[in-house]
Order: sequence, then structure tokens, then C-alpha cells
Amino acid sequence: MDNLAHALAACPIGAAIAPKLARTIGPRFFITAMVAVNIPDIDIILAFFDDNLYHFEHRGFTHSIIGIPVMVLFSIALGFCMMGNRYRQEYGFWNKDIIFTSIGWIIGGHLFLDYLTSYGVQFFWPFSSLRPSFPLMFIIDPLLWVIGLGGAIVLWRNPSRKSSFYIIGLMFALWLGELWSKNRAEAIYRQNNTDHGTLLTWPSPGAPLFWNHLDKSLKKSDAQETLWQQAKVNLWSGAYQPLPIPDEYQLGAICNDQEYSLETRRQFQRFAEWGEHVACIAENRSGIMGCRCIALKFNIAANGSGGFGQYWLPPLGPCGFLPTVYTTRTDDAIKPPQEAN
Repeated sequence: MDNLAHALAACPIGAAIAPKLARTIGPRFFITAMVAVNIPDIDIILAFFDDNLYHFEHRGFTHSIIGIPVMVLFSIALGFCMMGNRYRQEYGFWNKDIIFTSIGWIIGGHLFLDYLTSYGVQFFWPFSSLRPSFPLMFIIDPLLWVIGLGGAIVLWRNPSRKSSFYIIGLMFALWLGELWSKNRAEAIYRQNNTDHGTLLTWPSPGAPLFWNHLDKSLKKSDAQETLWQQAKVNLWSGAYQPLPIPDEYQLGAICNDQEYSLETRRQFQRFAEWGEHVACIAENRSGIMGCRCIALKFNIAANGSGGFGQYWLPPLGPCGFLPTVYTTRTDDAIKPPQEAN
């Protein structure tokens, strides 16, 4: 979820848990909430060291069950520093109100909202790289902004538990509405596809009116091969738009017309775990014939127009996310396939 949504959601959560503290500290309480709730996204610093590492590990340790206590401790320390001398003298460092509000900010205001997006959260890092999710919202949700901003204004003027519960209730009402629209979009998909398998649905820009679908377990009539297909549904007009994946793509497998090094294969497996549902196509980049793989839940219709979630795999490496072009290798590059195997 975007950081503004996290910040706005933190205000009613904090005031609902500790209304007396919110009234005592005043605006400093809500400023602290808006900053503290975004602490788990400190892992963005990974992008300054390695773009691949950031893609694979974002929402990892700082969003995991073992990282939650660390993030909560940072939140408590931040509150102790930001809320002023009056707070420090009256409440101290280990006050139960700030402990419980910090837990609410990290779990409710951050991890829960991230869980409602298609990118998911690595709750069980480092034991598993899977990203559980229940995608109801696009990464930016203006409807949530409206509710959160209105709630922040109300609570800034008069913090109360009752008002906080009303605002949180409106947020849940929004999510129930988005769940209804998701189910309606799936119903439209099934009306147009009688032979459907396991259906995955996630929001696209403009959600909750626009939804993407991936049907991943259809079978071809002439062979028992897995057949995936994609589609978009526009609830505003009721339009259904099929987006077939071109036949030249390999579904869930690296391009099979090239020999790849062992390390490149390992990188593909890592990308496949990250993307969950991937399609790959042989492609020439700067004179190097390699394999471009796409995470279908981020790039609808497996097209080559660019976008988030595309990965380049040359036979000998180095591999990496696009649009960065990985087409050169150093002298100590990965061994050729015949040596690596």
C-alpha cells in the first residue's frame, strides 16, 4: 500500500486504542502515528544497494512475524522521542498505551493494508518466500484516502474512541464493497468462460471498477497441458476483455530452446517463486539471445511493452529485473553450461 494510506489509517487506529493519550499529546500523537506506521517500509534502502534484492526482499523481514517485535520497538522509541517532554515525564518509555498503539500501527495500519494488495507480504520470512495476499485494493486507493483524510481531520480536532470506530467502520465498509465488486467481476468472467479452472482475481488501476483475472488450470482438449488465460473486466460498463497469452510463451517454465547455466536456472526459480505465475519468451537483447520472463499478476497479457515484474535471463547471466538491461557479463561471470552442470 502507498505510504499516505498507511499514514491516514494510523490516526483512527491510534485514537481507538489510546484516546486519552491522543488528547493529552495532541497533534504530536498523530504526527508520530503517521511516521511510525511507515517504519516497516524502511527496507526500501535495499534498492540503493541492489535492485534485484529490493524486488525479492521488499516486504520481507520488516513485514514478517519475526520482524514485528523489532518494528514495534522502533515505533515505541520513535514515540518516546517525538511526543515531547510532557509525554516522557508522565508516561515513560514502556507505557502500555504506546506499546499497544505501536502494535496497532505496525500490524493493523501497515501489514494488514499490504496484505490487501496483490504484492502480498512475506509473513513467514525467512522460512518461506511466499507472499500471502487477499487482493482487494490497488497499490493506490483514492477511496481509502478520502475516508482516511476525513477521519484524520475529525480526530485532529477532537480525538475520541467513538469517532475512531466510526472511521475504521467506514474503512471496513469500503473493503466489503470492494469484495462485492471483486465477486461481481468474477461472476462476469465465469459467464464468458464456462470451462474455467482456478480463478485468480486482483485489482487494476481504477479498482474497484476494473479487475484482472488469471485462469490457471484450464486444459487443452487435445492434450493434458496446462492452459492459462487472462482477461479484464470493467464493472462500469460490464465489458469483458479476453487477453490470451501468445502461444510462443512458456508457461511456468524457462525458455526451453536455450541452454542456461546452473546459476541462471536458480535465478529463474527464485523469480518464479516471487512472481508465482510466470510466462517466458525467448528474446534477443543487444545481440544476446536470452529469456524474458513476466510475472502475470503484475503484467496483464504477457506483453513486451514494459512494466513492473519483468525479468531478464541471459544464458550466462547476470540476470535482473527490467527495465534495467542486463546484457553484459564480467570476466568472472557464471561458468558456461557444460562446466556448470
